Order: sequence, then structure tokens, then C-alpha cells
Amino acid sequence: MSIRHVNGQKVGDPISTSTKTVKAAVNEKISRGTKAIEGQVEEVSFEEIPFETRTEVDSTLPKGPEVVVQAGQNGKKKITKVYKTLKGVKTADAPTDFRGKLLKQFKDRIIR
Repeated sequence: MSIRHVNGQKVGDPISTSTKTVKAAVNEKISRGTKAIEGQVEEVSFEEIPFETRTEVDSTLPKGPEVVVQAGQNGKKKITKVYKTLKGVKTADAPTDFRGKLLKQFKDRIIR
């Protein structure tokens, strides 16, 4: 027999009245994190170091013309900044670590 509704009232018996346990209950602890997920992110940038021009006085050269003894060459520096993150988003705090590494030394331009 099945349950029917007549004027909003249940009429009849339920289809199944079984008390058979399909799956036994398992006692386990389910944890949800409440602690903020903190981490860090590194930002790497490269910066050019400009060369300088030095003028050396050479009394053996005639006045007027200039001779370039050494051509100038820019240097390069790698800058690494480490920031704190909260849930994967960078915080507004200042970097926790700041490192600079010289990759290429600059050479001055020398004129006589």
C-alpha cells in the first residue's frame, strides 16, 4: 500500500517499514580550519646599474680631441623581496626579507 494525500492529510500505510541498517555509523572527528592560512611570496626584479664617465687628464695628447680608452657598460642587479601572505593574498606589510645580488658588474667609461 502507498501513502496518499487527501486534502493535505496522509492516508494509507508507508511503502516500506524496514529498520535494516544500510551502513554502520562511523565515529570520526571532522575538523575545520579556523586558523588563518599564512604563507609567503617572493617577488624578483632586475635593475640596471648605470655606468659612470670618468675623465682622465693625459698631457701627451693634443688639446681638443677626446679618446675613449674604455667603453662604458651597464651592470645588472637581481632584487628579491619576500612578502607575507594571508589566504594566498599579499599583505600590506613591508617585505620580511630583502636580498640583492650583483649579476654583472658595471664598467666605467674612461675618456682621455
